[in-house]
Amino acid sequence: TYPHNLIDLAFLVGDCSDDTMAVLTAELSRIQDQVDEKIAFRSATIVQKDFGADIEMNVEDRHSFAAQGPRRKAIGRARNYLLYSALKPDHSWVYWRDVDIFDSPDSIIEDFIAHDRDILVPSMLLRPS
Repeated sequence: TYPHNLIDLAFLVGDCSDDTMAVLTAELSRIQDQVDEKIAFRSATIVQKDFGADIEMNVEDRHSFAAQGPRRKAIGRARNYLLYSALKPDHSWVYWRDVDIFDSPDSIIEDFIAHDRDILVPSMLLRPS
């Protein structure tokens, strides 16, 4: 619900062997070419860089305790790279959203802004199974 004309998008695509780049490029073109100004974003950038991640690792191994140190280090390097590649002097906030997050409130940006803090870290409530 935050005005799209005030939002710059930046995507980092790396260490993949599928058609992610083509699909993302086509989708961004479709969105940015919308006639309705409320849909198009101020800008959309795709940064492509490989970091040497093991993309063949299965989900169990990727989330194992042993993999967390190297995995989080690689994620940090990737985020820093994207940040330095895409951050502009007129940006006020950065909202990280990983590819596996597929749902959030429509007002997520306004919700974050309302807290008036320099850094917000989401927490995940776990429900007993």
